[in-house]
Amino acid sequence: MRLLIFGAGVLGSLDAWLKTHVAVVSPIADAFYAAGGDLKSLADSSSRVIAMLCTIRQAFSALRAQGIPVTPAKLRGLELLPDWLLVGACQWALRTSYADLIVARHATVAREEMVALSEQLHSLVTSSAGAAESHRSLCAVPPRWKASTNAKSSQAPSPKCGPGSR
Repeated sequence: MRLLIFGAGVLGSLDAWLKTHVAVVSPIADAFYAAGGDLKSLADSSSRVIAMLCTIRQAFSALRAQGIPVTPAKLRGLELLPDWLLVGACQWALRTSYADLIVARHATVAREEMVALSEQLHSLVTSSAGAAESHRSLCAVPPRWKASTNAKSSQAPSPKCGPGSR
C-alpha cells in the first residue's frame, strides 16, 4: 500500500500531477457511488474493485496517449502489479478509517465536483486511442446516485479486465 501513499516531493509538471490525480480519484469516487456510497459494499465487491482498477489503467493510458506522464511515477504500480495483489490491497485499504476520510467523506461532500471530474475524465478517455467501456460503466452511476443518495446498487459493473489480465 505504500505505492498509494504520497509524501512531499518536487514535481516536474503540476498539470500532469493534477490530471493523474483525477485519473485516480475519479474512478475511485465513481466506484464508491456505484456501491451506493458504501465503502464496505465497495470493498466486498471484487468486480467493482477490478472495474475501478481497469478504469484507472485506462485513464493512465489516455494520459500517455496525449503525452501526459503519469505523475508521480510510483503510481505506475497500479499498472504493473497483478490484479490479484491490487484487488486484495484495495479491498483492505477501503476498509480503513483512512479510506473513510479520503474517499467516503470527500466523495460525499464534493459530489457535484466528482461528477464534473468524472465527466471530464470520460471525455479525456474517449478522445484518446483506446476503449472507454470500464470508465463508462462506472461513470454512468454518479449523477443517479447524486439524485438519490440513499439508493444502493445491487448490480456491480461488468469488469472488462480481471484476474489473469495482468
